[in-house]
Amino acid sequence: MDKVWISKKVFFITVLLLCINFSCSNQYVTEDIITSKTSSTTFRLYIEGTKAEIMQETKATRSFHFNFEGPNLIPTINLKDGENVPSRCFIKNENPNIPIKEIPVEWTVRNKKLFCDDFNVDVDIPNNTKAGKWEVCFYIGDGTYNENTETFSIDAEKTLRPISNNQEQQWSFPYLSAWTELRIMENGKMTTSSVSFTPQGAFICTNIVNNTNEKISLKALSMRASDPSQAAGPFVWKAQWNIRSNKKEALTPVLSPKEENQGIICNLPAPIELKPGEVSGWYGFWVMPIGTEHSYASNIYAIPQDDETEHNTAWWVYNTPVEGRSNAQGPVAGRSYTMTFRLHKLINTTLANWMQDIDGNRLVCKMSIPGTHDAAANTGNGWVKTQDWDIKTQLENGIRFLDIRLVHDNGVIKLCHGSNIFSTTFVKDVLHTTAEFLREHPSETVLMTIKRDHDLDHDHGVKYWQALMNVLNEDELAKKYMAGDFQGGYRMKDLRGKMLVISRDGWYTTQSGKVSSWPDNRNFTSSIVSNDGSSTPLIVEDHYKASATDKIKYVTNNLLEANKAFSETNSPYKWFITFTSYTGPVGAAMPKYTTTYVDPDINKMLKESDNFKCSGILLSNFPGWYNINQTVIKLNKGVNLP
Repeated sequence: MDKVWISKKVFFITVLLLCINFSCSNQYVTEDIITSKTSSTTFRLYIEGTKAEIMQETKATRSFHFNFEGPNLIPTINLKDGENVPSRCFIKNENPNIPIKEIPVEWTVRNKKLFCDDFNVDVDIPNNTKAGKWEVCFYIGDGTYNENTETFSIDAEKTLRPISNNQEQQWSFPYLSAWTELRIMENGKMTTSSVSFTPQGAFICTNIVNNTNEKISLKALSMRASDPSQAAGPFVWKAQWNIRSNKKEALTPVLSPKEENQGIICNLPAPIELKPGEVSGWYGFWVMPIGTEHSYASNIYAIPQDDETEHNTAWWVYNTPVEGRSNAQGPVAGRSYTMTFRLHKLINTTLANWMQDIDGNRLVCKMSIPGTHDAAANTGNGWVKTQDWDIKTQLENGIRFLDIRLVHDNGVIKLCHGSNIFSTTFVKDVLHTTAEFLREHPSETVLMTIKRDHDLDHDHGVKYWQALMNVLNEDELAKKYMAGDFQGGYRMKDLRGKMLVISRDGWYTTQSGKVSSWPDNRNFTSSIVSNDGSSTPLIVEDHYKASATDKIKYVTNNLLEANKAFSETNSPYKWFITFTSYTGPVGAAMPKYTTTYVDPDINKMLKESDNFKCSGILLSNFPGWYNINQTVIKLNKGVNLP
């Protein structure tokens, strides 16, 4: 689209200089001095009023009243007789030592033309200052002039205003003329050549399309930069004009400091609700385009009506970017553009971020969460190895509960399986790996229990406990992602981006809490005791010395209890943990064999039963062998794995 000018007919500004003459030395000589100061002298300039005509251009961005017509509601100007239009006139001398003077001028519309009355201005001219040529410039629109810096700042309205066909509205957009020389005529008056106003911003017509499967209630839209080196959109809300600039498009965008990485908030005048597939009405707003000189990334986010709206909706709707389409790519001043915000899921749900589909108010105790038994035992011989994946790979494959076994070994907390000690450490391979995963996947949470599984020191765990507390209390990376006191009624909104670490050993606690007791080789009811003193029932199936037939029965019964609790609305919060892992009747079978006898049956039951809504926390060996991790995840209503 070609650049659009707002044109005016040539008009004259007559400036009557009383008692001001130029001597041979170009010094001012006057008899009518308004004020005489030590450093300067004030002279009064009398300026006669003039008239102007604005040409009709259908696709320009303008001030005054507008009609909105056509499929994209491009504004067309509608000058109304009797309308008063405030503006500013700036007068400067080519000598920079003479201050610029700002003069408020009001225009009146008569017969579709603009007229202004006579006005005068007092100009301070420093003593012993050589005067040069005088120039005049006009500005229509809102803004703030800083006399000290000789800059003019313009702020946008920052609100999407509703518009519709054949509707008339009044807008205030910035128009700026070029500096024009004031020439002295023989009669002592001053005149200028034609003046053309250039619109300095861009007018955006926009609508919002809900291309999701969710009902969306929003009060604003925002654009955020993808990294601090980029501006946050193709436009900004603020512009600044250096008054002494002679550029035709003198206004420049005011970009946020790179280190702030601030977004642009487009507020709606009132919250709107859009059903899946619904399209909003049209809105308009003025912006200052940053042009093609600056790089930008338009990561667009919907801002919910309130916190409750956000927590009752899948996390991704208000926390991941949505799609925006516009013909305003690298826009320039003086044009109108259309923009469509298409609320569309850009970050697909995968095993690594499946919790983004869970709404914030979902009770964690009533979710289906896949976990791993002896999560760190991905090395070692066949009697020890329970996993193919390391911790990072487990998290990437949807595992959200880790059964962590620990030992204190020469001042270091290491991972182990019984007396088999691994080279991996609790800090680096569990805490830091989990923290880094949560940093990259803020929609997720990771739960874990920790247990002292071997005592090298033979001191009843004293050194182990001291070293563990040092780690949990002092590691800065891990502390950033730690959840606080355990709460039986945790909801997803409480734990997103957090790891919840619970002690399985009843004789010590973590920052969150501990399991009061963990009887060996049985199904039992215990409790999770929080540091705040509260207690929550915990029902565990952990028969590990059993036949395959019995183990399937034990696992099934506990899953049925978890599923029953899912439908209970008035009962206390209950947490369920079920292990599919076992070691055979005498406790000596290899995990790679026992897994093949139990997990296929449990996986088949969960996949094929329409009655299963919730499994609670289900831990297994080698979850990828039968994709039991995916089966458990898909029990959560609303999760849309590919």
